[in-house]
Amino acid sequence: MAELQGFFLFCREDSRQALQMAKAWREADQQVLQEMQLKHQQQQQQQQQQQQQKQKQQGQGQGQGDAQQQQQQQQQQQQQEKHAEKGSG
Repeated sequence: MAELQGFFLFCREDSRQALQMAKAWREADQQVLQEMQLKHQQQQQQQQQQQQQKQKQQGQGQGQGDAQQQQQQQQQQQQQEKHAEKGSG
């Protein structure tokens, strides 16, 4: 009987240690996740800043970009119209 009680005490102590280890692992995982999220946010902020700087630089030559965009749109419309004519013909 004493052996059984000793075994149960051992199991209880063992499970307590296992719970403590699981808690420590969970805390470590959360810390790693937070660090990863911080890095991700910092990268996004840097990308946004770079995009804003590019937009400011491109703002000077934006008139040319607008004209190119209009030409591309017109070409796309013409191609679509040609395809529509082929489909109906």
